[in-house]
Amino acid sequence: SYVPRTVQVCVRVRPILQYEAEEGEGSIWRCEREKLIRKGSPGITYFNGSVFGPDTSNERIFRKVVEPLLGSVCMGRTCAIMAYGEGTSGKSHTLLGSEDEDGIVWLSLVGLFDEVSRTKG
Repeated sequence: SYVPRTVQVCVRVRPILQYEAEEGEGSIWRCEREKLIRKGSPGITYFNGSVFGPDTSNERIFRKVVEPLLGSVCMGRTCAIMAYGEGTSGKSHTLLGSEDEDGIVWLSLVGLFDEVSRTKG
């Protein structure tokens, strides 16, 4: 079950881009349960918390991270969702989505309206 915290940090490892795969590049990270492990560094965990691998959808991230907060937001609590990382790390895709997949921002808006409808209706 979800335990509210002041700050919740999550990590998402993006998939390898087509040009990277064509050049033979691969990810240096391995996602294992709730751990982020750098390949070639056995036994060293770089992050222990909510870790999402390259095959994780934006909807799955929304359901696990954002959706549990919507009830509190509708009751007046504040919430901020942000993405941080270097260029081409997947921030815009995660927040805004693409033609094929909704982003966290859109899913949050829909979720908020659904939550308001449930509580007011």
